[in-house]
Amino acid sequence: MERDHKSLIYIFKKPLHECPARLQRMRLRLQQYQLNVCYQKGSDALSRAYLLSTGRLQQLRIMTNKDPILQVMKTTVQEGWRKSKSKVMPVLQHYWDFKEELAVHDAVICKNDKVIIPTSLRPFMLKAVHQPDLGITASKRRPQELMYWPGINKDSEKMVKTFEVCNSYQKRQQKERITSLSSSSKLTFRKNRSRSL
Repeated sequence: MERDHKSLIYIFKKPLHECPARLQRMRLRLQQYQLNVCYQKGSDALSRAYLLSTGRLQQLRIMTNKDPILQVMKTTVQEGWRKSKSKVMPVLQHYWDFKEELAVHDAVICKNDKVIIPTSLRPFMLKAVHQPDLGITASKRRPQELMYWPGINKDSEKMVKTFEVCNSYQKRQQKERITSLSSSSKLTFRKNRSRSL
């Protein structure tokens, strides 16, 4: 099976007991098939990411090359990760748990089929993929389906809260007025409750 996702090779080569539980379940289900996974460069994750026009892709490459954290990550992904999390630079430790899912495609870092966005482009990319007619939940979820960075969930939630259209459709729980029961109402409630028991 030829895939354009380099991380799949590492997932299938890694010993089963070292894989995260989710990947173990996937590999166990696939054991009934004879799979030979190999990397075929060509249509990579970036070409499938419809949020990236040619201009945005070029901008993403430039900003990835300017982002110091992503430069360290790119080198680490290409040369290999250290043996233990404690030996990895602190700025990369967040990515340790899914290091097998990271790959460099055309000078851009991807986490599976999601593009890792440089810090300077994050607000712009959130606005670029936002569609207010999707509703609040889908508007929060859409960026998380297309791109990745640490804290994207909080950032997309903050972004949705800033848009007036999204806020106008937000469901708000109505506050109920709290009233105290009179002593005669409490007595009636107790009598009715004792009868039902």
